[in-house]
Amino acid sequence: WVALLTSLGVFQQYRFSFSKNPQKSFVTVLAIIVLMLGSVTGLYITAQKFIVAVLLQKSSVLFTVGEPDKAYDLMNSTVLFGRNDLYYRALADINLAKLRALLGRSGASIDAIRSEFQSVLGSAIENARQATEFDETNYLNWVSLARVYESVVSLGITGAYDNAQRAYEEAR
Repeated sequence: WVALLTSLGVFQQYRFSFSKNPQKSFVTVLAIIVLMLGSVTGLYITAQKFIVAVLLQKSSVLFTVGEPDKAYDLMNSTVLFGRNDLYYRALADINLAKLRALLGRSGASIDAIRSEFQSVLGSAIENARQATEFDETNYLNWVSLARVYESVVSLGITGAYDNAQRAYEEAR
């Protein structure tokens, strides 16, 4: 199309010779290099965001079908691409699901369940706190932290009620 329109005179032709004006050629080559670097950087950022979106979706599907461990691993890998409060809130939610599953588990030793419960609860608290540290102004981050503490209030864990109440107050 371009060739046809040029031959018909719709587009005007410009001729440029690099050998006649070295200053113009230097500026042109420099501009081309800058545009290429900008394009590569843009492509990298777009690819990174695409990969994160795919990982978030896969993690969500795994979480929905009842595989919180695999969902947690995938969600944890999104943090490698960049910190975001959404990722930390999702990790805290997955931890809460793992806590509920632990409380319903039977057949394992009490010590093993207790040890895993403490580990998962610690991860849930840490992930929710990371979300609040990333963006203190987002009330959803504070609600996520409050929900983590609220989930263990009925178990009689010391300070859980007070911490949940403080987090809910911050959310206001």
